[in-house]
Amino acid sequence: MDGQLALDNRRRKVGQEFLRVTLERGDDMGNQRALHTVLITLILSVGATLSPKMCVALPIDVELIHSTYTTYVSASIYYAPRVDTSRTQSSPMPSSDQLYAEYALSPTFIDTAEGAADAALFEVSVFGLTGTNEMAAQAYAQSEYIFSPLINGTANIGIDIHRAFDYVFTNGFIILSDITLNQELWNYHWSQEATGVSDAAGNIPWVNNGLPYGPDADFLVDTYITSDHTYILSMLAGMSSNHDIEVADIKVSGLNIVSVPEPSTIFLVGLALVTIAGLMWKDRTARASSNSKFRK
Repeated sequence: MDGQLALDNRRRKVGQEFLRVTLERGDDMGNQRALHTVLITLILSVGATLSPKMCVALPIDVELIHSTYTTYVSASIYYAPRVDTSRTQSSPMPSSDQLYAEYALSPTFIDTAEGAADAALFEVSVFGLTGTNEMAAQAYAQSEYIFSPLINGTANIGIDIHRAFDYVFTNGFIILSDITLNQELWNYHWSQEATGVSDAAGNIPWVNNGLPYGPDADFLVDTYITSDHTYILSMLAGMSSNHDIEVADIKVSGLNIVSVPEPSTIFLVGLALVTIAGLMWKDRTARASSNSKFRK
């Protein structure tokens, strides 16, 4: 554990140094953008190492019927003339996106804004970085999974939520619903404190890990699911950045997607077996007939 803490401290110092260089150096736009990309990777990798004891449940096998991955990113320049850029992507496959904006205040200082979103399998994460109050970035990553369990049983669904830096400007939710019963089974969520919501912490069992990381959450939700029902799992992480850094990440464990043949594939295989059986029967009948004639 001491070695892990030392590694986290080194990464934190490196991240702070990258942030300082990124915001203070404006002599090379290409280098600055490269530093931003490295910073995103660095901060999210730190988030992955902060919870070495993540509640990982024994998975229950499910058939994935449909999935949707959506990302939204925006980057705004408030200096006149104002410029707003945004993009939304949606796909049945994991998706990620990133927008970057910059404004040259002088030959030696460039103000920047960057928003990034990543919707992966059972994980959504967002990142925002803005230099001053005259720059802004927003992002959200959302994924939805419609599935059916292969067996009846209790799914020990693990939920791990990581937030960093000015986390009060992040929001998110993870919801499981029974489509067959048209019933919401559970809904864990939190809101951005800056929006004036009275209970921004929501119903997440937060644990304070100390700045710049946390509060985070890592818990299990035991849920009984049946093979004759269809379910939908929805998860979203979002952020709004203005002269700060935002990081939010949600991971889910406990559901194991198993490849199941499509009904059309099963039908074709069955048809092929019937055809083969028919040919074998026809061949056997022909041989029997031939042998009978030979005996005569």
